[in-house]
Amino acid sequence: IKCIEIASGNDAAVAMAERIAGSEEKFVELMNLKVKELGLKNTHFVNSTGLDEKDHYSSSYDMAIIAKELLKYEDVLDFTSIYEDYLRVDTSNKFWLVNTNKLVRLYEGADGLKTGLTDNALYCMAVTAKRNGMRLIAIVLGEPKGNTRNKEIADLKMRYQSEKDQTMQEKIRQDYESLEQFVSMLAATQARIFDFQMHLM
Repeated sequence: IKCIEIASGNDAAVAMAERIAGSEEKFVELMNLKVKELGLKNTHFVNSTGLDEKDHYSSSYDMAIIAKELLKYEDVLDFTSIYEDYLRVDTSNKFWLVNTNKLVRLYEGADGLKTGLTDNALYCMAVTAKRNGMRLIAIVLGEPKGNTRNKEIADLKMRYQSEKDQTMQEKIRQDYESLEQFVSMLAATQARIFDFQMHLM
């Protein structure tokens, strides 16, 4: 789990899939069943890693829904919030893990979730942060540079977290009571949050 959540280990993702379902192919079937259960219209999985493959795609909206579902299992944040850790600590072959999501170190309240980078999808990120009792989810897909991806996520979250007036904070909570309303508001911001479907070659 540490290798997947901290260091984006694709080999660890495949190993986990095989452990749970017996094979990666069977695990992907379970992933796509979950897609149907969540009512997602623009997502289809072909592998467990997110690497480029024909007919493997998603959208920012669907990723936000998936992130919301994942956050029902709060234990995941015990791993995604770690900036660095080690494997095989008590051996001569200690292995260093560094989180690919730099915002868990640089942005107050950030504690997940996942980054991605492939030739076709470019730099992607699903981030969650919690401040003053309010949790936000933000998705950026298709950025040409990792630093731009990080800045846009941070700018977006700052916009909604910088309100000092408690009445406004309460209004924000009410406005974002459902994820669908929150994602709609994301689309209205000036941050370049793409509704980018990764239809891969």
